[in-house]
Amino acid sequence: MVSLSTTPTTRRPACTAAPAALAGRWAVAQRSCGAVHDTAIVRLRGGRWPAAPVASAAALAVLIAANALQNGRADRAAPRITSQLHSARDVAAICQRKCDVVALWRSGTAPQPRALSGRRLRGALLWRGVLCPASALVTHVLFAPGHAWVGKEFAADGTGRNVFADGRCRRPFAYAVAPSAFDGRPALVLTYRRRDRLWGNALGMRDELRTIPGHPRILIGMGSMVASGGVRNTAPFVLELAP
Repeated sequence: MVSLSTTPTTRRPACTAAPAALAGRWAVAQRSCGAVHDTAIVRLRGGRWPAAPVASAAALAVLIAANALQNGRADRAAPRITSQLHSARDVAAICQRKCDVVALWRSGTAPQPRALSGRRLRGALLWRGVLCPASALVTHVLFAPGHAWVGKEFAADGTGRNVFADGRCRRPFAYAVAPSAFDGRPALVLTYRRRDRLWGNALGMRDELRTIPGHPRILIGMGSMVASGGVRNTAPFVLELAP
């Protein structure tokens, strides 16, 4: 699911900052793109199109490209796991960079839908990648205005819903094992099309989940939206399966 500073000054396992703090980080990221923004304005002076909107779009495009590059190479080795993974904090501890999370996800396998049927899983975004604050803003502020996202629940009929801090479930999806749009290997794919007009039909939200062999309680997800660049501009998250 798609929720700026280029490198966090403190390591955080999850994007749980308050909306005001997220807005502050967004402002920092915008300032970090000042060179791109100013250069675009200079080149557009004298043109017939407004400079500021085009420059802002150029800065955003740079951030999206940077976030995609942070996925790392397809042959990158997964980080070494020395203890059992039980939570998002454990995953964050061994994945110091976004490319580590993506490599760990690549090493995983698609969970069987029946293992999730009737279950509610606690979720957390991972604070990795240049656009993580933007992902947190989308996930915790815009996805269900006024209510932070806290997980997902899966029904036996191949559908599910997202769970929010007020205890209510919204934003339905359908789930099934299918080829990943990211690397072509099987993943549990969550699609929102025909389920949610805004986030599914208009924005093209998609989640891809995998489990890590030997660590059955953890599912790593890659959330993305067609409207913001597709699967390459992914936001990593974790779902925790209670014993």
